[in-house]
Amino acid sequence: RTFHAHITARGVSGEAIELVYNGIDPTLFKPRPKNEALLARHGLADRFTVAYVGTLGLAHGLSLLIDVAERLAKRPEIQFVLIGDGADREKLEAEVARRGLTNFHMLGLQPREAMPDWIASLDVLLVMLRDLPVFETVIPSKIFEFLAQERPVILAAKGEIRRMMDEAGGALVIDPEAADQLVAAIETLMERPDEAKRRAESGRRWVEAGFLRDDLARKMSAFLERVVRESA
Repeated sequence: RTFHAHITARGVSGEAIELVYNGIDPTLFKPRPKNEALLARHGLADRFTVAYVGTLGLAHGLSLLIDVAERLAKRPEIQFVLIGDGADREKLEAEVARRGLTNFHMLGLQPREAMPDWIASLDVLLVMLRDLPVFETVIPSKIFEFLAQERPVILAAKGEIRRMMDEAGGALVIDPEAADQLVAAIETLMERPDEAKRRAESGRRWVEAGFLRDDLARKMSAFLERVVRESA
């Protein structure tokens, strides 16, 4: 909706705009059991895992996650996992080593085909954006995959994606770059599994209702066909 408003503010008719979001392949991203062997290979069996999956870049403020891990270091049942690569990777690895954190696992890039198993096996998935106006129109497409697999999600962001998650009732929404709120959100989802499950189920239903890739492709096709007819 933010994009629609931005374009119409420049004088374009709303009828000339069709907003088509990213979506998911439901044959890949769907509820599935944890892969216990996968967790065991990385020393994460029988732990409550809090994970960030994606680009380790400047947009995400991931140094905050190291601060949160340090604050929760006295709770060894909680383990933090980063899966991905990016401009901040070396800096993050160095900071984890400097602080001597044993509850923080940086696993690097994982095969794309392994991601549904990883998503299914993690207890909480994080979607984080920095507290800057430029990110208020960003919609991280990975959140659709997380919710489609019926996983508990914490969203730390403002703007359009926050509005969407308020509508979905899926992700637990907090302010960006707010360490106290992130600690509290992690503990809430850990200590209230029924609430975590309820949110995850709500998120899955929301994705299935409006963000399946084939449905979105048909929506785009119908719009393009209408444009061609009207211009003929």
